[in-house]
Amino acid sequence: MPCSLVCRCRAFTKGLALRPFSKPLKSACVVALLAWPCLSASAVDVNDPRYWLERMTRAADKFNYEGTFVYRRHTQLIAMRIIHAADDKGNRERLMSLNGVTREIIRTDDNVTAILPDKERQVIDRRRVAKPFSPQTLSSIKEVEKFYALTLGGEDRTAGRGTRIVLISPRDQYRYGYRLWVDQETGLLLQSDLLNEHGDAIEQVMFTDIKLLDASPAVLVDEEKRTLVKGQALSNVANPDSGFWKVNRTPPGFVLAERYHQTRSEHHPGFEHLVYTDGLASVSVFMEKQADEDNAPFSGVSHMGAVNAYGSMLGGRQVTVVGEVPLATVQLIGTSISFRPQERSGGTRPP
Repeated sequence: MPCSLVCRCRAFTKGLALRPFSKPLKSACVVALLAWPCLSASAVDVNDPRYWLERMTRAADKFNYEGTFVYRRHTQLIAMRIIHAADDKGNRERLMSLNGVTREIIRTDDNVTAILPDKERQVIDRRRVAKPFSPQTLSSIKEVEKFYALTLGGEDRTAGRGTRIVLISPRDQYRYGYRLWVDQETGLLLQSDLLNEHGDAIEQVMFTDIKLLDASPAVLVDEEKRTLVKGQALSNVANPDSGFWKVNRTPPGFVLAERYHQTRSEHHPGFEHLVYTDGLASVSVFMEKQADEDNAPFSGVSHMGAVNAYGSMLGGRQVTVVGEVPLATVQLIGTSISFRPQERSGGTRPP
């Protein structure tokens, strides 16, 4: 199972909106984890959780498969079909909802496209930040282990296949934990639980069946038949430390990974988007001038399943901090945001 599945499932349950709780903003599909050097045969220890995580991060780039999985968040349960290809053209996958409104998601490398019921398409993600559990994110497991403890659980079965359970436990109150079921034969992630502060599963993804394919399947629909692209992709700012806004305090380990900017248009005032990550969890910070003055600003806290948000008004702008992290994390970041004095004194206004 590609570890970015949860991100796309959330897109379905949030109606493909970029910002939960208010106007469009979408958290960067939860960002980053674990890259390890390959383990030599003599160094392999099947009782070491790092061994299974190393296999897992590489498996999605190695196998072709198709299958069905279920995604549970809060009271919602979604069944989806997936077709995944991994070859010299890169990773490609197509997800199709099996219950509720007919919707699809297509991913090619870093581009994620949602196919809506009216057959229009919308680019919802063009981030450069790597997805959770992808092999290109961190250079050393030591950095992750500063904030998470890795342990190995017992054996189990998922989708009729033998699995090994890996536990990733946070060392403080600013991040959630994970329980992962890794296929013993292939290393594919077949089931995952997101765990809250009490160890309860607040999100679950689980394959009910999976079939390995010998050749790359035909994944994508004919893009030329999709006549309309909705939305406007964000542009990445070369220097992520530049901008009008400053986050003065973050939980230990969270660093600024990306900064995006959408320019003003006739129908949209534009917004700035900052992404912070600890190597596994991610938090998005959005700053946006309200397009509709009659719409009440979002202030205070809100949550939807595992996602928490904190909103406030600052300098006439709506500031929203959102992420799949505990409430304490978004509050700490949200209450520390300020204008950069040098830009403010220079008379230039943010977007």
